[in-house]
Amino acid sequence: MTLQPGKYCPAFVMENQHGELIDMEDYLHYNNIVLYFYPKDETGGCTRQACAFRDQLEEFNALDAVVLGISPDSVSSHKDFAEKHRLNFHILSDPGRKVARMFGIVYPLIPFFPRRVTFVIDRKGKIVNSFEKLQNSKEHLEFARQELEKLRSSY
Repeated sequence: MTLQPGKYCPAFVMENQHGELIDMEDYLHYNNIVLYFYPKDETGGCTRQACAFRDQLEEFNALDAVVLGISPDSVSSHKDFAEKHRLNFHILSDPGRKVARMFGIVYPLIPFFPRRVTFVIDRKGKIVNSFEKLQNSKEHLEFARQELEKLRSSY
């Protein structure tokens, strides 16, 4: 079951596209976080989604948010994907889907089934909301933007 609003973000450390270790704890308490899980590098919807986050990253930064993408692809796949599309945020590698399981987005009976889920996490590490839709990946950006604007108005 997908982690629900009000639950706390699990702690994790993962490698990004440069092989650097990214610790979720380094972002909590300083930034809101848009954490999005996507199925696969270099597929149509995933590429559109990543490029849309790239193109609107300044807007997300202005909303005090860090964007982090996660897929089961390897670090080397992420490196090629990020370089080809000039991605300006961390893409994290979850080859065993350990972190995806922590967030409850792996179906137990069909673990290979791809899921596109976006979480908005506040500075305290609490999940504000999540959105799942495999098609029309750009809706994930609008969802994240709206949730971050609600957060900002509540400060």
